[in-house]
Parts: sequence; C-alpha cells; structure tokens
Amino acid sequence: MPLDSVITYVLVTIDINDSNANTQAVTLTTLAAQDVLVLSIGETLKEEKNKVETKSYTLALSVPQAMAVTLGGEKGSLRLLCETR
Repeated sequence: MPLDSVITYVLVTIDINDSNANTQAVTLTTLAAQDVLVLSIGETLKEEKNKVETKSYTLALSVPQAMAVTLGGEKGSLRLLCETR
C-alpha cells in the first residue's frame, strides 16, 4: 500500500482527577497529532525476566505536535491510529 494512501493520527488518553471533588476520575481521549508521517517502525523487544514487549515508532512531527505527544505520553497513554484513504 502506498504511504500517501495512509492517514496517521496520534491519540492521547488521560484520566483526569479533580482533587477538590469527591467524584470518579474522567477518562478523556483527544487527538494530539494528525497527518503524521511514520518514518520507521522498530522491532518488538522481549526481555526474558519481565516478558515485556514494546514497539518503537519514529514519527515526523511539527514542534506543536511533538509538544502535545510528549505531554500526552507523560500524563497518559498514546495510541497510533492508521486509516487508509
């Protein structure tokens, strides 16, 4: 499939807690970046002791996109969503 036929989005999911209220946390998912170019996809890494599998992605991001993705990764979880045109 040609790369120009794939649209890639980065989604951020964050649990928001209100420390002043006795309410449950609210889970929010938002778009951190869209039309992202995926430069490379890393191999799956397996550690014998912990059995952790991870994949790495190298993305071409603008500065505002990189800031949103970095903050989302620090405060919540990131998902990469690819859609064909």
